[in-house]
Amino acid sequence: MRLSGTKDGAIPRTVEPEALNRWLFNEDTVDKVLEQLMRSGEKVADGDRLGKTIIFAKNHRPRTVHRRPV
Repeated sequence: MRLSGTKDGAIPRTVEPEALNRWLFNEDTVDKVLEQLMRSGEKVADGDRLGKTIIFAKNHRPRTVHRRPV
């Protein structure tokens, strides 16, 4: 994803918070984080299960995470 104002590929001098949030907090990022967690997270029960894990969310209603397929 390209941040607004970088059509020529140049690094912008400033980035609006909303643009950064759209770039960072999206379904693709959630998928990648959960994939990394499942692959490299602490395992219990002889490596069969993921151990207790805390996922910090941007807000108190992380709907994007809850909608992930099982």
